[in-house]
Amino acid sequence: MIELLTGAGYRDTGVSLDSSSRKMQRTDAPVMTIDEAVAAAKRALPQDAPAGYMSLPASPTSPFRVTGYYKGAAPYSQLVRILLDPHTGALLASSSTRDQDCGSRMEQYFVAVHFGLFGGDGVSGLLVKIVWVLLGLVPALLAFTGLTMYWTRKLRPLWRRMSLKG
Repeated sequence: MIELLTGAGYRDTGVSLDSSSRKMQRTDAPVMTIDEAVAAAKRALPQDAPAGYMSLPASPTSPFRVTGYYKGAAPYSQLVRILLDPHTGALLASSSTRDQDCGSRMEQYFVAVHFGLFGGDGVSGLLVKIVWVLLGLVPALLAFTGLTMYWTRKLRPLWRRMSLKG
């Protein structure tokens, strides 16, 4: 649907180490401490997108993965992802939703819409989340009441007729 509307297909918003990314500089050095990695992430991320999430390296050759969320945007809708060298803190790769095509940005906003995060902070945001939860329960409620009505109108009379014959 997005491809039809925008003329562009969905492009992965992640960031990975590929041939165009810088390579790790020193694999013989010890892996940075978490405090050092947080400081490196603060230097590498844009000022208006502070770190919100950091994934630790799975091995000494895996990078730190950091996600920064732009201030003033709906939660999880505008972000920047970076990879940091686990030994030096050098920026290895970066990807920002602000550099994406229209289709990929629309796809990223689905997260905010899905979880009802578009209401902002404060009372209005809380009200949107409550309404979103209640709207999410409507299909289950309709299924339950529909099954109850079907049982009352069709299955119970059939059940009674069958039990009287037996």
